[in-house]
Amino acid sequence: MGKRIVLVNDLCSYGTVSLTAMDAVLSRMGYATSLVPTALVSSTFNREEVAVLETGSYVRDAFSALDRLGVEFAAVATGYIATEDEAHSIADFCRKKAEEGAAIFVDPIMGDNGSLYHGVDSGSVERMRKLVALSDYAVPNATEACLLAGMDPSKEELTEKEAEELVARLRELDAGSLAITSCRVEGADCVLGYDRQQDRIFRLAIDYIPCYFAGTGDIFSSVMLGKVLYGTPFEEAVRTAMDLVRTLIWRHKDQEDVFLGLPLEEENELLGSLA
Repeated sequence: MGKRIVLVNDLCSYGTVSLTAMDAVLSRMGYATSLVPTALVSSTFNREEVAVLETGSYVRDAFSALDRLGVEFAAVATGYIATEDEAHSIADFCRKKAEEGAAIFVDPIMGDNGSLYHGVDSGSVERMRKLVALSDYAVPNATEACLLAGMDPSKEELTEKEAEELVARLRELDAGSLAITSCRVEGADCVLGYDRQQDRIFRLAIDYIPCYFAGTGDIFSSVMLGKVLYGTPFEEAVRTAMDLVRTLIWRHKDQEDVFLGLPLEEENELLGSLA
């Protein structure tokens, strides 16, 4: 059995997104996973009608039960957090596992396209700031990065100076390495990154395909996580994740229902090539 990763995110009833997508990617990369759902949701948060059942008491009890198993975890990866109580439980678990040697990956799922997701409260921003401060690797999109940094999330494009300020403000939160997705800097689409080990900002150009799919962020963060745990340098891991997501989008760009996410069950060979 490969290294084990604790995945802490919502479990969606519709589509290959959130925990379903993360588990599919990381299992195919050779990792064992322990899934801890922070909420049961009917569909992705960018739909208007979403049923949500938060699972705060289960999260707390699940962490205690996992501790009692005495299993060693290589990493903890967190995503959507439903409540303040959940945030405390998750932060405590991350601190404990970090002390035991686990890497902490945080995808601060809150919003996109300049605003919070439907049904996500403004208190999420402060909760995520505290969790990002515990991270070894954080993967916000541009909207989430700006919310965390106290900058205007509605700006569609950043200047060079604003991009540098965004990274600087996130570093002030004591974030580790950063991969800020869905950025547009000086007219160019990119992933804006910071490698803490190298103490270096980098920017990777995106060959943009004008097609939306739910769950691409979950796939991106999972591939990046898996490659980092293999020992791949951070920037290379980010590039691999970008290339994989682009290939998937290109292959399935004519899919009618984009809210189903990408059909990972059809892509075993491609995912297997990551191992």
